[in-house]
Amino acid sequence: YSMWEEEFRRRGREGYFTSIGTYILDGSTLFGDCLMNQILKKEKQLRASMNAKSDRTKQGMQIQDWGTYLDVFAQLARALALMPCHAILMGHIDRDMDEVQRSMIKGLMLPGKSSEKVPIIFPEFYVLQIKEGKHVLLTQNDGEFRATTRLGRGGRLDKYEPADITALLRKVGISV
Repeated sequence: YSMWEEEFRRRGREGYFTSIGTYILDGSTLFGDCLMNQILKKEKQLRASMNAKSDRTKQGMQIQDWGTYLDVFAQLARALALMPCHAILMGHIDRDMDEVQRSMIKGLMLPGKSSEKVPIIFPEFYVLQIKEGKHVLLTQNDGEFRATTRLGRGGRLDKYEPADITALLRKVGISV
């Protein structure tokens, strides 16, 4: 994570992101794991072995670490959302059973509250699905998945759009 962060900041200072059309961070799940390991390393809590059971400093993330994780990941999400180019954060879908509501919860696979808090930072949050054998982007909530769009407000985008970001941008009047 620290190597990525250093490179990301350097490129930002040098104006790199003003000269590209799209920046993609593919793998929010793996990226989140790397961030978690960095936090553990900084706090000197990295597990010495898989058998560490009694020493709390070797048992991984503590409650205060989760707050740090959420803060750092939220800062990253804000930085991506405010970039001068288009930014795409890709990740896996997580499924979990809500025992109280007796329903499946589906969302971005990130640990803890970050799976709820990070997506709302992005003005555009789509879910890639397969409908009738074709890849489509869900642009609005469908009761099963959370998706949002500012570009598509006022009916400018259908609930399901072809999985083509360039075509989607053109449809809402953005030249690419």
